[in-house]
Amino acid sequence: MEYTTDKGITVVINKAPFGLQGKLKAAIAQGFLDNKIDLKEDLDPLSISAKVMLVIESSEACQKALFNCLERCTYNTIKITYDTFNDETAQEEYYTILSKCVEVNLKPFFKGLS
Repeated sequence: MEYTTDKGITVVINKAPFGLQGKLKAAIAQGFLDNKIDLKEDLDPLSISAKVMLVIESSEACQKALFNCLERCTYNTIKITYDTFNDETAQEEYYTILSKCVEVNLKPFFKGLS
């Protein structure tokens, strides 16, 4: 998935290998269980709700899994790492980038849950 931010920066979100997708899926699933997320209410396979994003944010395992997936992605042609978000312009795109990474990597799995 490639998109251009409002500031004209190109972001490329690539699908991670199946093993990394599995780690991300497992970390998010544990976050859902730990936070008693109602899949019918809070999980739309077509979008990532703010509540789900906060569950992901609050989990160190989710963060690690997400950034392992993001290593294959670029922001302004540069590989995305934690340091990418030292830039204030990149910080404005933080949640969009994370949600698109989740969408690209997990949407096929979550479609079956809806």
